[in-house]
Amino acid sequence: MTVRSKNVKIHVENLVKNFGHLHVLKGISTDILEGEVVCVIGPSGSGKSTLLRIATMLETMDYGDMSYMGEKAVSIVDGKSVYAKPAKL
Repeated sequence: MTVRSKNVKIHVENLVKNFGHLHVLKGISTDILEGEVVCVIGPSGSGKSTLLRIATMLETMDYGDMSYMGEKAVSIVDGKSVYAKPAKL
């Protein structure tokens, strides 16, 4: 999917993250706009830190697309998440 607005700074679509049999994030999608303040809240163990670690490339996702300022950082290729080359990131 292409980013719809130039004001979208972070675009996440259908993010999935598993740790073994534990499904931590299941199909998370969001757009974070320029100047927007976002809070991620929820109970302990709900995936807040994992979501932030994936968004900052400290953790890899199992499935999904992610773009920063309109540039693809992660795309789905043959059913797997493929990250852009480090030089591009």
